[in-house]
Amino acid sequence: MKGTRKFKMKGIPYEEIARIKFQNVETQKRYRVNLVEPVSEKDLEKLGTSLLEAEYTIADDGSETVGGLKEYRLEDAPPAFQGFLADYRRRMINLIREEPSIGDMLHDLVQAGIMEELPDGILPVGVSAFEFKPKSKAEWKLFGIGSEIDFPFGSMIMKDEVAFEVVGGTPPRLAWPEEKGTVRVVDGDGEKHELAPRRIKLEWRRV
Repeated sequence: MKGTRKFKMKGIPYEEIARIKFQNVETQKRYRVNLVEPVSEKDLEKLGTSLLEAEYTIADDGSETVGGLKEYRLEDAPPAFQGFLADYRRRMINLIREEPSIGDMLHDLVQAGIMEELPDGILPVGVSAFEFKPKSKAEWKLFGIGSEIDFPFGSMIMKDEVAFEVVGGTPPRLAWPEEKGTVRVVDGDGEKHELAPRRIKLEWRRV
């Protein structure tokens, strides 16, 4: 089944349908339980569904140590327990089937232009590789307020019948979107000014 973790037990390929961890409130012992099945239908008919139980401890550094593994066959459990697990198994399988596989997600990202598949020959035959496309660097530009006319550095702009040359500026910082940035201009006498963009009817836009 796509989307499940695969492993081998007693030489037979299995898949993990579900995994839970819990702590017994009385003994304070921690347990990990896996609901598993053989991958092939033939092995599944022969061996059925199993529960794998293991006690584990957590060290001070957060690492886990797992004790001996016990296997419980589902057909050996009481009928009520079998029915409960059978329903849980059915719901989990339906959920897994609805989830896209990693391969499907990677190809969707390629279609969206976010990733690209590396050409053949880089990795061994049959192995695919993907990488994120480099994100194009956004650029700030000055525009007239409410217009699509841009004003690159060196442009002339009029305010109160005085001509100013736009020579630089500082865009807004993304962390403080309420800021509007600044614009540096030079007037006809060569005097430099640092203004709020709106004072000369300009605004910074990220393009």
